[in-house]
Amino acid sequence: MKLPESSHATARMSVVGAGKMGKLVIKHLAAKGCTKIVVANRTENKIAVTQEELKNIKIVYKPLSEMLACCRDRCSFTGTAQKLSFLLKRSFRRSLRWRLFVDIYAPRNVGSCMSDLETAQVYNVNDLNEVVAGNTEDWLQKAMEAQAITEDEVKEFEAWNDSL
Repeated sequence: MKLPESSHATARMSVVGAGKMGKLVIKHLAAKGCTKIVVANRTENKIAVTQEELKNIKIVYKPLSEMLACCRDRCSFTGTAQKLSFLLKRSFRRSLRWRLFVDIYAPRNVGSCMSDLETAQVYNVNDLNEVVAGNTEDWLQKAMEAQAITEDEVKEFEAWNDSL
């Protein structure tokens, strides 16, 4: 929802961390049509396993030492169990390219200072909760519509059954 005027297939995506949350992000991006994702992780093992599961996309492994370079010109998702924020404004202030950071873990991986950059948009778990709340409201509305349809169908069935 937050990507600029580009499609998922051509968007440059990166994921930091290939644990449970990172794997979910990779699967979600693949389902949305992403064809190539750069993943920075401590080891390549988990990435190789995920690549075996998702043969329709290219997953490029990068060691954590190259994490900042991976995030510089991509939409980046972070989901690591690091205790301190590691994506900070000082690492990105010279870059003029637009960047999107989605931090899906607590404690946060993306420092709050990143929001100060004009060329960066930062979203975290709290922002995602707002999306979930909006989706829940939409789901409840659709559930009420489905309930009304079901009730009408039950009445029609009962009338047909009674006519037999």
